[in-house]
Amino acid sequence: MFRKLIILLLAIGMYAAWKFEVPNVSAPTSVQVKSTEVAEEQERATEAPRFTSQYTGHDWYLLEKNGDRSLELIDGDGSKRGHYQFETGSVYEGLVVGETTRQQVEQIGFDKVKSYNKGLKRYLIPDDPSFHVYAIADDYVTFFFDQHDEDKLKAVLTVNRDVEESSDGYYGDVSEDNLVANEQLMRMLMNWDRQKFGLSALADYEPLLPVVRAHSENMARNNFFSHTDPEAATRSNGWTRPESLTPLPARTWRWGR
Repeated sequence: MFRKLIILLLAIGMYAAWKFEVPNVSAPTSVQVKSTEVAEEQERATEAPRFTSQYTGHDWYLLEKNGDRSLELIDGDGSKRGHYQFETGSVYEGLVVGETTRQQVEQIGFDKVKSYNKGLKRYLIPDDPSFHVYAIADDYVTFFFDQHDEDKLKAVLTVNRDVEESSDGYYGDVSEDNLVANEQLMRMLMNWDRQKFGLSALADYEPLLPVVRAHSENMARNNFFSHTDPEAATRSNGWTRPESLTPLPARTWRWGR
């Protein structure tokens, strides 16, 4: 699931090397996207970078309209089944990214979702102040909030209920190909956000990837989110440091703004 993979993969950004390098997203992929913006449904051919999603049979496409970028979740028939908007000023149901606060969202009275039912299993949604999930129309809608900026709305994720409920497990597809695609997508989104605050872009540092991936898996497995494992001294997570990994010189790390 996209929101959980965001948490799972944020460690990539925490430990990434500081290089001013803009991700290459110029290679287009043609996709037929069915537009619902007009009364009579039409099909439009769209050139857009494609990223494998955690929902089998669906991909994320990076689209740009009137200067605003967003991600659309498209199925094999070209139908839109989800949407991720993150640009400051973009609007969902009258809520404005970068302006609307958590309190204002909660006052609306949307139907809050605390778990997903998938087949015979029920998956609880973590009680995390950084996001809330609601059932709105035919979608599950996740509102992300910036706890470092007055709890303002940071991004909005919508996924069709049928798509979410038919995905495997809580995370959906966590195959190697899917994780790599999400790492690339996450770094790109982080760099765009960093650019807003005049910060240099993050770039992949290949020798660190085994370390950060292992740390991400450890956080997901043991339910914590931190640079350090609070119980590292009392448990073994089955990971050993690669012999080929060259130690990095000490330096000061900054995260976010």
